[in-house]
Amino acid sequence: MKFQCEKTLFNNALTSASRVVSSRSTLPVLEGILIKARDNKLSITGYNMETAVSSEISADVSSEGNIVVPAKILVDIVRKLQDGIVNFSVESDLIVCINCGLSEFKIVGIDPEQFPKLPEVNKENGFEINQALLKSMLGKVLYAVAVNENKGAHTGVLFTLENKILELVALDGFRLALRRENIESDKNVTFVAPSSALRELEYAIKEAEDKNVIIDTGSRHIQFIMDGITIISRLLDGEFLNYRNSIPQTHNHILSVNTKEFSECVERVSLLVSDKIKNPIKIVFDDGNINMNLNTSLGSAKDSCLCEGNAEAIEIGFNHKYLIDAFKAAMPDERVSIKINSALSPCIITPEDNDSYLFMVLPVRLKS
Repeated sequence: MKFQCEKTLFNNALTSASRVVSSRSTLPVLEGILIKARDNKLSITGYNMETAVSSEISADVSSEGNIVVPAKILVDIVRKLQDGIVNFSVESDLIVCINCGLSEFKIVGIDPEQFPKLPEVNKENGFEINQALLKSMLGKVLYAVAVNENKGAHTGVLFTLENKILELVALDGFRLALRRENIESDKNVTFVAPSSALRELEYAIKEAEDKNVIIDTGSRHIQFIMDGITIISRLLDGEFLNYRNSIPQTHNHILSVNTKEFSECVERVSLLVSDKIKNPIKIVFDDGNINMNLNTSLGSAKDSCLCEGNAEAIEIGFNHKYLIDAFKAAMPDERVSIKINSALSPCIITPEDNDSYLFMVLPVRLKS
């Protein structure tokens, strides 16, 4: 096996693959990156038995072959090489030789036959969506995914494509994030994709690219294909909450706020909250103002921001982080609507002029 390739391309592909490589595994081969060289192309793959990331780049291949190389040392070496052409070859005893400029390395490779075969994904239920649009949609829901692995399907994002409307939903029991968009597809599919794979997808998408992502779903796996990058992941089993029943359909009070001003106000007040001190912020919705108060063992804080609308001096307690996350996801919209019914009902955050997203945050009971 022998090839030459441009260092920057090689480094970018290795970095993407290494993000899913296991740092410690019962299978040493899973701590490596699989490199395949043929037809003047390199296929570079990282796999942890749940998610695989594979990139294809151009190379001058003089001798075809496959090799697995320990990921950490390979990525570190290539990252530190000077810019230019990397010469890569494998000797008969699996010794990998890497040369670039005056730098030369020899490291021990791993038999590629030990590398697990990647899952094959049925392409019958495939659809396409613009890369930048998908990145935007993921950015508005991934923050609300459950981090507790015992919550099964809620550690992923629910995708529902029906009647040319794609809807993404994430929830963790305390908050919910929903994002929907019209797309050109006649398919009707529903699946739950792991947040880990979706974060790799979000990382891989270049926001300026006006190209599509192909999404193929099988019975157990999903595949995302774009710009020479393929991400394959298992789908999550288990029942996803019937979230529609938990979203209030009517609202006694609707207020309009400046997104940035409200978020910054919450951030200032929450400076007195820490990992050990997790007191809720008390928010009082009043006529033309939203007043925020926080009392902790460190002291007290007060702040306020303007709003349009009146909620009759309703007092609600909130986890500060959940509010900050929701309002950051609402940006860059200049203004949003806050919809509430009572001190114990969920707070709904939506755009003022459309239904492209909806964030819901459950209140915290305040001590009297």
